Amino acid sequence: MVDHARFASAAERLNQYKIDAFIDARVNPWEWLNSNVLPLLPVSLVSGPAGVYPVVWRLDARPDHAEIIIDADADASVSRASGVRCDTGGIVNRFTLRYAYDLMKGKYCATARVSPGPLTSDDLASTVDIVHPLCSRSQATYRTAVGRPLVAEQEITSTVIYDNATALAVLAWMPAAYAMARETVTYSVPATTYGHRVEVGSVALLTDSRMSFAGRVALVTAVTDRADGYTDLDLWIRPEVA
Repeated sequence: MVDHARFASAAERLNQYKIDAFIDARVNPWEWLNSNVLPLLPVSLVSGPAGVYPVVWRLDARPDHAEIIIDADADASVSRASGVRCDTGGIVNRFTLRYAYDLMKGKYCATARVSPGPLTSDDLASTVDIVHPLCSRSQATYRTAVGRPLVAEQEITSTVIYDNATALAVLAWMPAAYAMARETVTYSVPATTYGHRVEVGSVALLTDSRMSFAGRVALVTAVTDRADGYTDLDLWIRPEVA
């Protein structure tokens, strides 16, 4: 079962990505999407009452994008249900996308990169090169085992992208997702106050002076209703933008 209304809503935010491909054999549609399209998009598929639907993550969310306010200082009914979890296992701060695949030549004809900088001669030979501030901050923050700045690279190839603007759009969201450690925390909130207006992907503004959170932007990654009338919200704390 598929939630067609939510797919239509997500499409409005995903229309900037232009996919150019053909399928000349029998395939499972979900498997094809999972292999060729979804890894390029800031999207997760989740199940809802009306079926499967995509969550388009607002990785560029600002405080004025907040849909809910979670203020543990001002609201005694809000409580922190976990410590802050910090995952540094998936950090990437240099992304390379090879695209515009030529079937006749058997090779990718275009390359785009987002990196901490400075640009190398290999970078300068590519189609698009961007020095991203989150990539730079990542390299300045994290170190290798021998104390050198961490350069964590990921190369992506795509046979469904031929448009330069799409390649740039794909790379644009990745530093916000992967360049910094993933910090998550769980808060319990009254279901009657929050439950009807919060869902996976909602943008929250979090204040909790005991954790030094002062209007921090967070994304809701899980919503768990409890039997006692409270709802647990898993929050992905977004890196502050200088």
